[in-house]
This record gives sequence, C-alpha cells and structure tokens, in this order.
Amino acid sequence: MIEAIAALGASESVGLKVPLTGTSVAGFGAVLAQQFERVNGDLSVAERSLQRLSAGEPVELHDVMIALETARIGVQTMVQVRNRMVEAYQDLMRMQI
Repeated sequence: MIEAIAALGASESVGLKVPLTGTSVAGFGAVLAQQFERVNGDLSVAERSLQRLSAGEPVELHDVMIALETARIGVQTMVQVRNRMVEAYQDLMRMQI
C-alpha cells in the first residue's frame, strides 16, 4: 500500500516531505518535528524581510506580504494540529476501559 502511494507521489501533493523508503516510513513525531522546523523557517524569513522593509532597504512589498502570510498560515495550521491532538488525547482519556 505504501509503495502505491509513494508511486503516485501523494505526499508531495499535500506539501509533506515524508521519506518513503520501502516499508520504512518516518514516524509521526519525525513528520511533526519536520513541519515545526518548516514553520519556524517561514517565520524567520518573514521576520528578516519585515526588518529589511522597516530599515528602508530595497525590498518588494509584495514579497514581504507573501512571506508574512505564509508564516501566518503555517502558524495557524500548527495551532490547529495541536488543538486536534489535545482533543484526541482528551477523547482517549475519557474512554472507559
């Protein structure tokens, strides 16, 4: 099944860079950490471009706005993932054994 998904390139179409080598798939924690690093990188790029704009350096305003929006969407996505994980944990804790 994993090989079929890898052959279709499904992970690239949703923006996840998950290493699919044979039957060994990166764990959920590794994928989550990779996405955190990606969002952190987007935030750094947005901050640098905003600092360059405020310093008066020649920078295109639309590039700054795109970087800021990319960072905002990334942070909102990670907050929603966190909220879903907390909700799933709470559901598990409410289950009766």
